[in-house]
Amino acid sequence: MKRLTLIVIVAALAWSAHWVWGSQRFEAQLAGWLDERRAEGWVAEAADISIAGFPNRYDATLDQLMLADPDRGLAWDMPFLQIFRLSYHPGHLIAVWPDTHRLATPRGGLALAHDDMRASLVVDRGAVARTVLVAEGLEIAGDGGGRLSATRAQLSAERLTIDAARYRMALQTEGVRPPDLPGLRAEAEGILPETFDQLRADMTVEFDRPWDAASLSDARPQPLRIDLALAEAQWGSLLFQAAGVLDVNGRGVPTGEIALKLRNWQDMIAMGRVTEAAPEALLGSLEQALTLLSGLSGRSDTLDMTLDFRGGRVFLGPVPLGPAPVIRLR
Repeated sequence: MKRLTLIVIVAALAWSAHWVWGSQRFEAQLAGWLDERRAEGWVAEAADISIAGFPNRYDATLDQLMLADPDRGLAWDMPFLQIFRLSYHPGHLIAVWPDTHRLATPRGGLALAHDDMRASLVVDRGAVARTVLVAEGLEIAGDGGGRLSATRAQLSAERLTIDAARYRMALQTEGVRPPDLPGLRAEAEGILPETFDQLRADMTVEFDRPWDAASLSDARPQPLRIDLALAEAQWGSLLFQAAGVLDVNGRGVPTGEIALKLRNWQDMIAMGRVTEAAPEALLGSLEQALTLLSGLSGRSDTLDMTLDFRGGRVFLGPVPLGPAPVIRLR
């Protein structure tokens, strides 16, 4: 009995020593990552880094965290960020955000609030194997006005093969309420419900290299092929669906076809004008093209058509719309 007790004590001491060593190493890795970002010209500051979670986790809390990448015009300011790592599975990380935080972008500032927001990340052989970001009770308010909310939003990505950088990516949402822009509310008043019936997307993207720890701070992996199984937005009587495949060259120019289905497209154009979601010149050209196609199809409210990307330009059926968008991740 004494021998067994001694073995238990020695094992407990050994595990405790292992946890202390691992916690110190984890803290040094987080501090080192902030140092590396500052060396690259970022603002990367944390008032304090503390580690808890004994005996099976390393629970890191970074207080008063400020991250800003001047090259991309992005900044993230939060009272704290928690990062959990399993002591027996260091490749599995969980991040938990505070209830409120701010994100600055080149297009303006955003205030984020939620009941819960966390992400899970699994790394295998140095590359991202799978990741899931879930936000419950999400509200995003822009400095210029407007508030987008969702009961639940989930963004996920999973690497499909070890020898290629192919990821299946999906967006699933519940209870998405469009921004409270005065013009948009007036346009939709009495016609459309408060929230979207459907807002989701499912695609497989092949990148030029896998996503890894350096992808957030260094050059991003760039898409080579986008296989869009379905993107769907349904808001009352309005319906948008898209599916198709695009190949992307080294300059980010896409080639391929995307099949579209639009129901009550005239109202979509009207709301695009109200919210200034796109330049008037583009909306005008799009309206003319859709009017022409609806006349050819014999249906004024619902359209099935194809966006054709070729030669650096986009065609809606036989109608040219303009230059193709450049698909590059910054």
